[in-house]
Amino acid sequence: MSRMYMAGYNGSTLTEAALNVWNPWVRIDPEFRRRLKLLMDASIDAGKQVGIGGSWRSSSSQLNLFLSRYTPEDDGDLTGDTYWPYTLNGKLVDYWEKKPNVAPAAPPGLSYHESTTKAGHCLAVDMVGDLSFVHQNVGKFGLIHFGNINGEPWHIQPYEIPHSRRSYNSTIHEPLKVFQSTAPVPQPPKPAKPVVVVPVPTLRLTSPITANKEVLKLQQICTFWGWYTSKCDGWFGVQTEYAVKKMQTALKITADGVYGPVTAAAYKKFAETITAIAVN
Repeated sequence: MSRMYMAGYNGSTLTEAALNVWNPWVRIDPEFRRRLKLLMDASIDAGKQVGIGGSWRSSSSQLNLFLSRYTPEDDGDLTGDTYWPYTLNGKLVDYWEKKPNVAPAAPPGLSYHESTTKAGHCLAVDMVGDLSFVHQNVGKFGLIHFGNINGEPWHIQPYEIPHSRRSYNSTIHEPLKVFQSTAPVPQPPKPAKPVVVVPVPTLRLTSPITANKEVLKLQQICTFWGWYTSKCDGWFGVQTEYAVKKMQTALKITADGVYGPVTAAAYKKFAETITAIAVN
């Protein structure tokens, strides 16, 4: 008897042949798809079926999803807000607040549900069915769930890629290698406190300056937030000065391009209020 696989959010099932031509399934990275198939087969064998609810999204769909769940920040409290500069109705919005009682969503270009690999495949799926089985077994197949990361127990990714698409975008990645180990992949524990990275320069950093570690640290911080897109080389040049101005604009302080005590204090306050960053 042909196996039937859960597909979609409405409880539908597909034969293996139909699954193999189902567009949401085809748009998943091949190795990631192979691992998911092993997980689904294991669930059928255990009598606790799981399947794929959703996978790939276009960037326009991701934008619509984000805008449906987030509103421009308007209360001055940046706790939990998402930094993503976007012009809405002719006005630049830097920070966004998640609406109550909705799941997180990443801005377009920052979701693994979008085309991520060179071949245009996605590296994230939303699973349906017995999620407790998923959580107990994903590690056996080279997968991780986001129940302990972003409060999304249905969100599944390959274990070896960065949790954040933002981090993935900043480096070059080879195709996923075939996962063969039967040893469970450790699942990330639920963080007790947010991790806050704050540069603490001992110098007044401005252009021109010889290369040093504190400039490098500043460039890495600016790269993380999307304020700096050049090579992190430790030299405070024109591009770094421009990145500091973008940082200062985001922090709503005078944008003079000088990273001194005022900017350091403003960034430290900002970073310490951040309790979550969207990574799905």
